[in-house]
Amino acid sequence: MDIDINEYRSIFLEETKELIDQFEKSLLELEKDPNNTNAIQSLFRAAHTIKGSSASLGFDSLSKFTHSLENLMDMVRNSKIPLNQNIIDILFKGLDYIQEAIDDIESGHNGDIDSSELLQLIEKAKTSPSELSVLPDVSKIEKNVSRSLEELNDIETGVINEAFIKGLNVFVVKFSLAQGCQMKYPRAYMVLKSLEQLGEVFKTVPEVTDIEQEKFGLDLVYYIVTKSSEEEVKNVVQSIAEIEMVEVIPYESTRTEQIQKVSQESIEKDDKSEIKVKADFKKSQTIRISVERLDNLMNLVGELVIDRTRLIKISEDVEEALSGSDSVTSLAEVTTHMGRTINLLQDEILRTRMLPVSHIFERFPRLVRDLSHQLNKQIDFIVSGEETELDKSIIDEIGEPLVHLIRNSLDHGIEPPEERKSKGKPEKGKLMLSAKQEEGYVVIQIEDDGRGLDPDKIREKARKKDIVSPNILEQMDDQALFELLFLPGFSTADKVSEVSGRGVGLDVVKSVVERLNGSVSLSSKLGEYTRFTLKFPLTLAIIQALLVKVGKEVYALPLNVVLETRFLEEEEVKSIQSQQVTLFRGEVLPVLRLADIFETPGRENFQDNFLVVVSTSDKNVVLSVSDLIGNSEVVIKPLGYIVNKVKGFFGATILGDGRVALIVDTVSLMSAVKEKNFMKVG
Repeated sequence: MDIDINEYRSIFLEETKELIDQFEKSLLELEKDPNNTNAIQSLFRAAHTIKGSSASLGFDSLSKFTHSLENLMDMVRNSKIPLNQNIIDILFKGLDYIQEAIDDIESGHNGDIDSSELLQLIEKAKTSPSELSVLPDVSKIEKNVSRSLEELNDIETGVINEAFIKGLNVFVVKFSLAQGCQMKYPRAYMVLKSLEQLGEVFKTVPEVTDIEQEKFGLDLVYYIVTKSSEEEVKNVVQSIAEIEMVEVIPYESTRTEQIQKVSQESIEKDDKSEIKVKADFKKSQTIRISVERLDNLMNLVGELVIDRTRLIKISEDVEEALSGSDSVTSLAEVTTHMGRTINLLQDEILRTRMLPVSHIFERFPRLVRDLSHQLNKQIDFIVSGEETELDKSIIDEIGEPLVHLIRNSLDHGIEPPEERKSKGKPEKGKLMLSAKQEEGYVVIQIEDDGRGLDPDKIREKARKKDIVSPNILEQMDDQALFELLFLPGFSTADKVSEVSGRGVGLDVVKSVVERLNGSVSLSSKLGEYTRFTLKFPLTLAIIQALLVKVGKEVYALPLNVVLETRFLEEEEVKSIQSQQVTLFRGEVLPVLRLADIFETPGRENFQDNFLVVVSTSDKNVVLSVSDLIGNSEVVIKPLGYIVNKVKGFFGATILGDGRVALIVDTVSLMSAVKEKNFMKVG
């Protein structure tokens, strides 16, 4: 009997991905301890299972390859050949090939990836294991890190299943741009927008961000849910200029079919037409929900939080006007109860969006292992705090910054073994990746015990690039010099390597982190260590803020950047070289008037009464404001496209009286302040 591949494809892919993860973990364990028989057995079982299941579904290339890999592991298991580093490297390359084949199968093909060169290596390993020299392909590892972040998204499964239940079509649209196409992104964008007229494009290969940056060749794949037919979809794509090949393939949702089949078999009707469930049918304790639905729930909870704030304000006004009335008392009780209920609902929704950072961290041991081999360095990679939870929307974004920082530590930070030995250090360097929760924030640190940063070298590089004036440069302390490394194009690397030193990266890391309302800082000691500290809010939807008045306008300052508030005493504020300053805990800080920065109308006619000390990525500053309203939980609403270009804000919120208040972004605000020369740099 012929097997319907489409019916079992999704099950095969899901099981094989789990086996790939198991294979990688066991291989890393085996490299640390070559005598770990459990790890060898685990590798053998994983390869054997992949071989059998791929053969049963007709994926012959993958089956043939895993059979050869299985034979190699069997020889190791039975001590017919010694387990050495060359064998380990081949097994890692074999794992990469399996992953590549699975990606090909997932995109609708048969996994027919050329493995002839790798098969020759495997055969040679069986006869001459000590004569091989295999270098790791780090680019594939980084691709797997990115892939793992995509796999956190269960949107695809949810969208597909929901589409089939509603009777909609799901198509995989493969198309190629013409050779010599000079406008790849505009053409790819036109296809995307044309398909969106027919339905929902829920996935693209490569990702939309890569398409926008033209990080792709000529072949693209879009996934669409639509009411339109296969022919209609194909005609729309073919109508666009410079499109050579178009293929539209139906995407079958086997999971939905299986769910429906199990449900039908498990339900019986008795003589009274009542539905009964079989006794052996166990209730599921979990359910998969698309991230899109969680986002919608979060938005609705945000609206409730806004309404709660307004209702509390209305209740207070009514009580002031009609004090003593029974209706007023009842209104206050209902308002209080509704506030507690909304708080509980908000907490539950936030918890459903939280994921442990292990979803990202578990991919880095392989990356570190291969990079260290490529750089001929010995690394002890220590990971802690993997159970720390963070909002999924943030987890999806931080993979690339962490990859860059790890590469930076391995390439620039940790010295080669001979250099470490000459300095009296252990030949094996330490790289530590940790996560922990602190006061409503998650702090992720990457620290190495390498050569550290040389302030003099940074100062000299800054002088050559003429980034800041020589006078200011000489006055900058070490920490201020370290901040220069986050400027675009600034690098202290003497030469460009395959790993890093291209003059890009840390500025991108900083922009990504700050876009997520987070912060990144750098500390180092020459000859001892370099530490990157990234700080993220638990969620991007709702934050605690300090509401302040500037004239008649109200602004929200994120509470995490507020260090202290105090009454403005005139004798506390001094003028030094035309700059207002004050003393805060032994440190002289600049005082900036928000009314002047925001050019508030009528600012000449009112005085400021309070000082607010806030932190920025550069240094602490003091903001003077008219009045303090108090702390409040605010819902972040994104700014429109045009307003979003204005520096100093990352969103807006609706207050209890219905007014809109802008949420101040202190990092970009300080950048704008320096451009306007409100505050002298250095």
